[in-house]
Amino acid sequence: MYLVRKIRSATALLLAIPVATFTAISTSDPALTIFAAGATVVPVAFVSAVSSRRELRLAVGMSALVLAPLAASIAWLFDSADAALSAAAFAVAGGVVGGLVAQGLLSFLENLFRMTTTLTLLDLTDRNHPGLRLLEEKAPGTFNHSILVGTLAGRAARAIGAQPLLAQAAAYYHDLGKTENPQYFIENQFGVSNPHDEIDPVASAEIIRTHVLEGERLARQLRIPETVADGIRMHHGTGLMRYFYHQALE
Repeated sequence: MYLVRKIRSATALLLAIPVATFTAISTSDPALTIFAAGATVVPVAFVSAVSSRRELRLAVGMSALVLAPLAASIAWLFDSADAALSAAAFAVAGGVVGGLVAQGLLSFLENLFRMTTTLTLLDLTDRNHPGLRLLEEKAPGTFNHSILVGTLAGRAARAIGAQPLLAQAAAYYHDLGKTENPQYFIENQFGVSNPHDEIDPVASAEIIRTHVLEGERLARQLRIPETVADGIRMHHGTGLMRYFYHQALE
């Protein structure tokens, strides 16, 4: 995950080249060209590790504040000291407006290019998301289990420098398929007998296996991104269901 973050940062930094080139061609102004390149590079340091809406707002504000002295210095070097203050003010305003516009366009671009961004993950980890509401309504035991696993996964990812929001979202939805036949999963059996005791172990194994397929179906229906739906597909691996296997042997 650290490598992925470094690659994305490098891609963002490369954008400074065409932005600066376009500015140079269209304005022939060296001061604006340098500022355009700097304004593209500065936000990268602040947004690359954002994991909440509060941090995103903070990143926009910090970027705007850093752009202020950059603009003032460029104006002082290429124009005059009198122009430095107005340049700093325009830089702050431009940074804030640019951040707001980017947030507005983000949802459209996410859908267009089928990309999973921090904002997508923040929406997925919102308890009011339809998928989580469905889980809470139909399989409350599974819902509580998933929230706990998501909390642990997020903390573990943060500790090793991975992507905490992605780990948390994948954990929240990994058992989404248990909303079908929730009574066959132990965390939803409140004060009742285990229905697996009354059916063939082969049928039991099939029910357990099917919750992965049902989870994938629901993920497509709810438009959950592939990177998050991977948690549904992969969380059981390819291991043998030993309990039901040994029951079948007996």
